[in-house]
Amino acid sequence: MKIMKKVVLYVLAGILLGPFACFHINNTAECSSVSGVGAGVTTGPQRWSADWTSCTYPNTKVSEYWETSTQTIQISCSGEDTNNFQIIPKTMDGFTASEDNTSTFVTYMKTKPDASVQEFLRNVQYECATSQSITILLSESAIPNDVHYYPGTGHFYKYVSSLDITWVDAYNNSQASEFGGWKGYLANIISKGEHDFVLKYAGNNTGNNVGWLGGTRATLSGLNTANVTISNNNIGYWYWTGGPELCAKLKPQYSSWSIEGKNRPISKEESEYFDYDYSNPSPQNSVFYEKIKHSQTTSGFTGHMPFKFNMWASGEPSQTGNGGEEPFLATVKNNKLWNDSVLTGYPTVDNHRIYGYTIEYGDRLWGNSTPLAGSIIVSTNITKQTTLTAPTQNAVFAPGATVTVSGTGAPGYTVNITEGSEILATALVDLDGYWSAPLNNLPGATHDVLITQANSYGNTFPAVPLVFKILKIPTLDLFDIILTEDLTYNGTVKQFVVTLKPNVTGMGAFVVKYFRVNPDGTETELDGPPTDVGRYRAFLYIEKGTDYIDAVLRIVYFPKS
Repeated sequence: MKIMKKVVLYVLAGILLGPFACFHINNTAECSSVSGVGAGVTTGPQRWSADWTSCTYPNTKVSEYWETSTQTIQISCSGEDTNNFQIIPKTMDGFTASEDNTSTFVTYMKTKPDASVQEFLRNVQYECATSQSITILLSESAIPNDVHYYPGTGHFYKYVSSLDITWVDAYNNSQASEFGGWKGYLANIISKGEHDFVLKYAGNNTGNNVGWLGGTRATLSGLNTANVTISNNNIGYWYWTGGPELCAKLKPQYSSWSIEGKNRPISKEESEYFDYDYSNPSPQNSVFYEKIKHSQTTSGFTGHMPFKFNMWASGEPSQTGNGGEEPFLATVKNNKLWNDSVLTGYPTVDNHRIYGYTIEYGDRLWGNSTPLAGSIIVSTNITKQTTLTAPTQNAVFAPGATVTVSGTGAPGYTVNITEGSEILATALVDLDGYWSAPLNNLPGATHDVLITQANSYGNTFPAVPLVFKILKIPTLDLFDIILTEDLTYNGTVKQFVVTLKPNVTGMGAFVVKYFRVNPDGTETELDGPPTDVGRYRAFLYIEKGTDYIDAVLRIVYFPKS
């Protein structure tokens, strides 16, 4: 997932809506106005079919405002595997499907004023084999079919067909483009999910999926404007040239940064990402050439540039080609992976020919604080199973430890942790799909528990087993301790015979050691049991075993004279 771009949609409001302030939260999106007119969407918990192949959100609630103002509904998904996934809206009077709908991205136009958006969303069926993230966009106006929203970044993408366009023209066109008040830039790809999403929707009208992306190793003047020019084709490293990934000529000084004459204090969010040293250009300093993650601590300040991802084709970037130096990044027709290319592509070699470019829209951190006009977005997670993130199977804990069990699940579902017929703890899966439950005061033993997840509809996820152990503390009652004779010294050795009681397992090795108690109160260890008149103490030393911690148990031994 793209870390930097995730922060995009904290504030979503319609500039056509009046004084609304909308907040984007996983599983819910809510808006409120100063006039008291509410506007929001909540999905509620998912409901699974009996065979666990599909689910719906039958408790979805849409406020009166969005019931009347919505003109476009756009639903999309993202996940590790979207091949076995399908969004299936129910055919309803008053809603018309886009001709460009796919199994993972659908757009519907509302064609009748009284058609219920709430009922439409409640009846959308999601068929999936794996967990997914679902994003629902409601808009007051029509959303172009060629503009696609990707939940993994919170950004929109548009592919523009333009045969043999130069990288510079594609860059400037992207910078001049807007969507709903969001400024565009030539797309930057920093995750496998984003790469696959862009390829899915880029170039559908040509079938080539080929075009410019926003990476370069050239020096640019007018960067982040619609008037960029080139002054050097090779500065030794690759970097992204727009939006939140923009790195060239970015010189953080921990309190401020400068880029093309734009100066302002560095924000907390930006400080996490833009402490990157380009004073010594080389592939090792590249953002994505060598998959390097750079981190540095200065004056108590730690910064990271987490762009380790790339999709270079084998042998690329080669930096040279039919047209000379290749300082610009593109996907190419033969394998749809990254390739460096010359300014105008290869007009005579089809597999390197440029068919267009991809624009990316979004990110308020880069002066793009205008809300997406007349829209609201709600995200939720479809969870196919209960997952366990902690503790690991067969983990071992000290006596009296609190064992925190945590994992992921379906938002709104209840998780029960049981041992036999006893419920040890209950937790509610939060809106982001996470749950956690502490287990206190468990006895020393091997605990074999089951984690189940259910909702009010009777959907119960398959139980997940968990085995962990809490070590026991050894006590003297686990041993048989025998002194063969009375304690009166009669010239024979006085010795304890210590044996473990039957059925006690998991104990480490143990040994008895003897100490003489001196007149001043100090103790001197003996080589064996006492053989003379005096005062003694005996201790039972127990090594840590599989079920018990190590311990020293004191046995007081007072031989009589």
